Amino acid sequence: MKVKKALAIALTMCMGASVLGMGAISASAESFTGRWKFSDVAAVNVTESEKDALAEALENGYDGLSKFEATDVIAVKVVSGFDYAYLCKETPAGEDAPTNWSIVTIYCDTEGNSSLLKVEAIDDGNIKTLDQLPEAMSGAWFANGKETGVEVSDAVQKAIAENMGLSLVPTAVLAEQVVAGMNYRMLAYGTLVTAEPRTDLYVVDVYEGLDGTAEITGIEAFDIAAYCTEYSEEPSEEPSEEPSEEPYSTPSKPVSPNSSVPATGDNSFAFVLVLISVIAVCAAVSAVRFKKEDR
Repeated sequence: MKVKKALAIALTMCMGASVLGMGAISASAESFTGRWKFSDVAAVNVTESEKDALAEALENGYDGLSKFEATDVIAVKVVSGFDYAYLCKETPAGEDAPTNWSIVTIYCDTEGNSSLLKVEAIDDGNIKTLDQLPEAMSGAWFANGKETGVEVSDAVQKAIAENMGLSLVPTAVLAEQVVAGMNYRMLAYGTLVTAEPRTDLYVVDVYEGLDGTAEITGIEAFDIAAYCTEYSEEPSEEPSEEPSEEPYSTPSKPVSPNSSVPATGDNSFAFVLVLISVIAVCAAVSAVRFKKEDR
């Protein structure tokens, strides 16, 4: 009787540990869904002369270890010369360092010399956007619109083409998010379909379902000025006494229906539970064998 009781307890422990172990493994698997992850899909819309200007600016003004691969000059500002905003893939030093998207801003004078103004990474989960478009005026940034965009699936392309009132040309897929299907976060040129068309930069979220259909779930104006440094012909060497600007915050981005909420999990915990169940079974089997030998 005692052996049967021990066996029953061991089997109960085994079943409980197995259930908990599977739950932990499931939770760990879910932790890989619902997060925005870097995507390197982009149209290459940069000329050799633009690459050379960027290389010169980085060589003379960048003291970091990251490497930059330009895919597009997305905006231009007229000063006493030109400011250029490059969309770049930034690869930090180190074997396991993750690649990310960054905006590199340079200044080119009237003699063709270039200098670095700013390097700022794009947080694909919290991209800086605008509530409304700024007025077009002298000294403002202008989107450097392109006719050739990044290649996307037919379903995503169809959803973009069917957007009314705003003609979109995506230049890069900044990030992807695994849900019940896939979310794509793109940087796109958008031209208002009006009597006086105007092109600006937009952050476009597209959801592609498992059934092969796709829909736009969000469009917001990209705040290019927030990523770039203003150019000054006579930079002041004295520190500014002006108060710093309030930190920028953006509204939450829409996520497709049925998206998975990230969960935390630990595979090591699941392994321990499974190991306990195996030991329990072995103990029960040994108890039965010893009882038979006593007989």
